[in-house]
Amino acid sequence: AGDLPPIFDLERMDDGSEGCPTYASVSDAKVWLDTVEAAFGRKPVIYTQKSFLDDCLGSTTAFAAYPLQLADYRRSITQPPLPNGSTTWAMWQYTDAALFPGIQAPATADVFNGTQADLDRLANR
Repeated sequence: AGDLPPIFDLERMDDGSEGCPTYASVSDAKVWLDTVEAAFGRKPVIYTQKSFLDDCLGSTTAFAAYPLQLADYRRSITQPPLPNGSTTWAMWQYTDAALFPGIQAPATADVFNGTQADLDRLANR
C-alpha cells in the first residue's frame, strides 16, 4: 500500500538512434504486462510516447486499458497526445530540464492527471 504500481518503460533506447528497436513487439510487451499484473495483483503503468507506439508498434490500441505515463516535452502543448484507443493519461512527463532544490542537475518532471483520491487509488491506498 502506498506504492505506485510497477511501470513498464516502453520506448526507444537512449542511444541517439532514431530507429525502432528490434526487441519491441506488442506480444512481448503483453507477456510482460500480464506476468507483472498476475504477480502484483495490479495493472502496471506504461511509460511511453504516442510517437513510439505509432512509429514502432503500428499505432496499436493494445495498451488502451493501462494507466499511461506519457512523455512529451513540447512546451506548446497543454497535455500529451494520447495513443490510439486511449481516452486519458495518468501522468505526463513534460520536461527533462526541471530544477529542484537539493538536486544538482536538471531532472525530469511529471504532472498527475487527477485528484489526491485518484493518486491514492493508483498507489493502492
